[in-house]
Amino acid sequence: MPAPAIHQPSMNIAGPCASASKARPQASSAHPPASTGRPPRVSISAPTILNLALWFAIHIVFRQVMTVDWHGIGPDLPVLSSIDWRAAVLSAMAMLAMFRLRLGMLPTLAICNLAAMVLLASG
Repeated sequence: MPAPAIHQPSMNIAGPCASASKARPQASSAHPPASTGRPPRVSISAPTILNLALWFAIHIVFRQVMTVDWHGIGPDLPVLSSIDWRAAVLSAMAMLAMFRLRLGMLPTLAICNLAAMVLLASG
């Protein structure tokens, strides 16, 4: 007796619209597809993104961080005297450019890159 065919939906990371013109393989009637044929969407929750943003902000703006062990939890806390004012100014500029001036990611990165080169050249 042959093994039953297992339908595996194609994993297209470009999204459902990019593959609309391609013919999809048809599942056998014995094994209907578990979904609509679209690839599963991967979502990252807002607390995860906020956690990453906070971690990067602390480790970029402050030169030193200390880990405090409290009942098995070890959050990183910044040493306030070790602030890097250049990184803080560039971060504030980037937030202003994106949220207030509504600039896109690439123009904001280009402007911050040029500003960082000027700050590093000036000492």
